[in-house]
Amino acid sequence: MKEVDTTSADWIELGDRSHPNLKLVDKLKRKLSYDGHKNNLKELEQAHIKGGYNFKSVLDRIKGLEKMSKGDRSHPNLVRLNKLRRRTKLTYDGWRDDFEEAEKNHLNAFFFDVRFNQIKRKQKLSVGDRSDKDVKFLDSLRLSYPNWELDWQAQLDSYTRGHDLTDHDKFRLSERQRMYEGDRSHPR
Repeated sequence: MKEVDTTSADWIELGDRSHPNLKLVDKLKRKLSYDGHKNNLKELEQAHIKGGYNFKSVLDRIKGLEKMSKGDRSHPNLVRLNKLRRRTKLTYDGWRDDFEEAEKNHLNAFFFDVRFNQIKRKQKLSVGDRSDKDVKFLDSLRLSYPNWELDWQAQLDSYTRGHDLTDHDKFRLSERQRMYEGDRSHPR
């Protein structure tokens, strides 16, 4: 008899589903309705196989996405996002995609905060608002070393993507200029 090739997704579907996690997945299959829930349930089954804490985080994300698809926007991060949209007219190119990405990641504090900052920063820069301390720092630099524009733009892009400039980032730009000007005292 010839052995049939099966993927892990196949044997998960066909095998014993008496484990509480898999029973929960089967129950969710009948209840979920948001776009993409089938892929998320496969991810949940894979998390069950691998074990660890990932099952709970994937499950929480699935529950949050289902709530959101039903109009429940009571999660604190969604409240923050709604407040931002009410208070700020978002007009920059791509804001809808960024907003949707923030909604999808509202249960992951790190990714949400980065995306939330990105939306605020892109909007401010798109209307010429350069009042943030990191942008002021970048604007205050008087750089002339070869290819300084690339380093400066990389820092602005990182800031725009939602990341704060670190002391190391600031030092590196200033130090390159000092070295170019012949100052080898290296203050650190």
